[in-house]
Amino acid sequence: MTDRCRECGFDPDEWNDQDTVNTLRLAGQLIELWAEPLRRVDPDLVDTLPGASSWSSVDSRSIERASREAVHQLWHHLIDIAGEVSASGAGAPPQVVVV
Repeated sequence: MTDRCRECGFDPDEWNDQDTVNTLRLAGQLIELWAEPLRRVDPDLVDTLPGASSWSSVDSRSIERASREAVHQLWHHLIDIAGEVSASGAGAPPQVVVV
């Protein structure tokens, strides 16, 4: 039986402890990378997204208590950022396949 999230597709069974810890260790960097196009449009918008401040301060103690649910929450935060990037027009232009 899988606990795959219906919203984002996250499946905790696909993550091991090492992947979980390493992903949370890089959470702040992942958010900055994903939010870079949005920051060019509105530098303050990313900080207003729900949960933004909690990811910028992930430290070694919280990483030691890392859980797959924390990665799942990060996943949703990244999806929120991607949606804002898309809505702002700051993302890559849509690709068109010419046949």
